[in-house]
Amino acid sequence: MRDLNEILDGTVEAITTVLKELTAEQLADLRVMEESGQGRSGVDKAIGRALAALSAAAGGTDDVIETIEPVTPADGPQIPPVETPAFEPLHPAVDGDLRAGTTEVMNRIDFNDPLTGGRQIVEAALASSAED
Repeated sequence: MRDLNEILDGTVEAITTVLKELTAEQLADLRVMEESGQGRSGVDKAIGRALAALSAAAGGTDDVIETIEPVTPADGPQIPPVETPAFEPLHPAVDGDLRAGTTEVMNRIDFNDPLTGGRQIVEAALASSAED
């Protein structure tokens, strides 16, 4: 039997004709390889039909399908973590004290409202300070 990668290099029609010669396990492996590769829906449908035909040939039960081990993601992270260098908080480009030079009244305004624009927030804060 040819290598599964070699089979996937063919056209959808060529792959469909070869599927009849494969076992359920090979079909499952082929489906995983296709989904992680080109992801052609025609190949996936043909593999599904071939698996259903094997199931029907086995007496219409899902015994053939149940023998296929489920695909599980690999343990651990797939992308190695990126280590970022530490920054110097006293560097001139880093503002170590964001509130320096501001008053308590200036810091009272909360601009973290996603539904209200900055101008409306300031106008509301000025209106409430005028009432005090």
